[in-house]
Amino acid sequence: MRTTKEWLTGVCFLGASTFGFIPIGCSSNLGSVTAIQSVQSDRPEVPRITVEKLKECVSTDGWQFEKIEHRFKPEIKVTTEGKIVEVVVDDIPGIARDFKICVRQALNDIEVPLAWLLRLRDLEEAMEKEQASVDQKKFMGMPGAVKTDSSPLIVAVVGIAFAELVLQAAGYTFLFAIGVTLVHEMGKNAWKAGCAMHYEACILAGGQYKKGNHWTDSRCGTCLAACTREDGWPSSIGNGSCEYWRTDWK
Repeated sequence: MRTTKEWLTGVCFLGASTFGFIPIGCSSNLGSVTAIQSVQSDRPEVPRITVEKLKECVSTDGWQFEKIEHRFKPEIKVTTEGKIVEVVVDDIPGIARDFKICVRQALNDIEVPLAWLLRLRDLEEAMEKEQASVDQKKFMGMPGAVKTDSSPLIVAVVGIAFAELVLQAAGYTFLFAIGVTLVHEMGKNAWKAGCAMHYEACILAGGQYKKGNHWTDSRCGTCLAACTREDGWPSSIGNGSCEYWRTDWK
């Protein structure tokens, strides 16, 4: 089986012999790449496998840039089920075509943590409630109404961002601020179906070992009960926080 390096070499040779040019970048590997990722309680870390793929992009195609700091803000669009529907890398210049393709492919397989996907759905629900309030005021002619052309089929667009990732190699620096956007048509009672998903993610985060409001209940159990009553996952209950996605969750 040919290795990736061997395959790339074959492509370079083919390009040079068929089209009459020598793709300099094929011999300009930047070598070892160092990854630095900031740790933030309100942002998930970029998955290790994605970091390794992006490191490969820098090592193989980073030579297409000048030796200065480069900052990119890719946007990943996902459904409520976590399926990636589009990866936008418009701020990567066209002169770095290979790098741009590599980054898009690396991010096309990124896994959005369940806890953060649910947070996106929470934000969507809040947007839906706010829009409903605006539409009601508009219908009743109440003060504070905002003119809007929205309809019941309005598409909610809410987002979060991964922790910033810095990749360095041979004097080059690349900063990635990867955003995740949820694009979804809002429906009624969307969050009642999400309570069970929140509970599952809470358990995976170790919430079954945290105390709930009753000695027989875990933190996740109490938060689930509150979610069922309030049609939304609470930020906290009497005995503690329900924000299981935070690195400093207590």
